[in-house]
Amino acid sequence: ITKKMNAVLVAYGIDQEVINKAVNYYFFNKPQKTTKTATSEITYPKKIELPASFRKLILDNNQNTCDEVYCEYLKSRNLNPSDNYYVSESNDYYGYLIIPYTRFNNFIYWQGRNILADDDAPRYINYEISKDSILFNFDLLSKYDLKRVYVAEGVFDSLSLPNNVIGLCGSSLCDNKIKILKASKKEIIFLVDSDSSGYNLAKKAISNGFKITHLENDTDINSYVCKYGKISTCVMLHKNIKSGLSAELYLKMLNNKITKEKKNRES
Repeated sequence: ITKKMNAVLVAYGIDQEVINKAVNYYFFNKPQKTTKTATSEITYPKKIELPASFRKLILDNNQNTCDEVYCEYLKSRNLNPSDNYYVSESNDYYGYLIIPYTRFNNFIYWQGRNILADDDAPRYINYEISKDSILFNFDLLSKYDLKRVYVAEGVFDSLSLPNNVIGLCGSSLCDNKIKILKASKKEIIFLVDSDSSGYNLAKKAISNGFKITHLENDTDINSYVCKYGKISTCVMLHKNIKSGLSAELYLKMLNNKITKEKKNRES
């Protein structure tokens, strides 16, 4: 089979060992020795069910003013309320805008953003599961016509550019996610924030051979899109791509900036 077909099969979660066995059986009619591959060690997310109390966000809902508040919040962040959002009247989830994570049309995770809950309630709630295999916009990794994928920390950054950006679900880049990203065979570029978590993420990404990029004025994707629009954001992301020595120099500059800001706060 072609390299492109092989990459597509791997992106859909089929182990390289299984692919090799099938190719040898159907095309060469000879058995292949079982060998452990890096792909076979990847853990992909499993399907979950959303809580029964979750319901789709209703647009222009005259019967429920809460839905209107959720919609206005999304619009304020330049997001489309008609996308896949959920809410709940249950005491456990009331006041949270629920953002589901999917892979191949199956739910794999969900996250709730506090919009109407009490001020002392957590800013975010989420499905309690290991996040080592969880990515938002997961299916971008299996789009055969997409060559480059950006990776950002937060889900709202990914929602701002849904055709280009994957959400890491935090600032931690674990070994399993590294394997998932590399198995996609796409050009992976990490968007790094200009804070300590962004620095640590950039350092981990560079050490594993990934490229990095950043936006101007110490802002995130969502804020940049709201201010300058999607096209300008994409142009800036492309313009600031760094790898190799240029990435290392940016990392050093970022570390110096963070250190200086820390000293200023302490003085």
